[in-house]
Amino acid sequence: MLRPEDLDHLCRLARLRLPESERAGLREDLDRILQYMESLNELDTSLVFEGSEDSVESAWRPDLPGEAPVDQVGLALRGAPLTLDGHFAVPGVLARDAARGDEA
Repeated sequence: MLRPEDLDHLCRLARLRLPESERAGLREDLDRILQYMESLNELDTSLVFEGSEDSVESAWRPDLPGEAPVDQVGLALRGAPLTLDGHFAVPGVLARDAARGDEA
């Protein structure tokens, strides 16, 4: 059974402000999901080939480090609201959350 403090922790991580009237229903839903996930542990997977996902060949090009052509960089940055030295600039979130006392 999902404890109320676990639900509080999940809500804090998801940044949800859940009204008290919805908490019991959410706990029941999450309990059912967790029970289902636990039931999956009882399945016999002995005939499942391990690593079958690794044998699939990617149709995409390899993701190799390197410089992107300048025209592609400019095209990507053209719609950005804020750039800095040829890169996307975004507001920091970790420092802001730490200043507010939010837990990660």
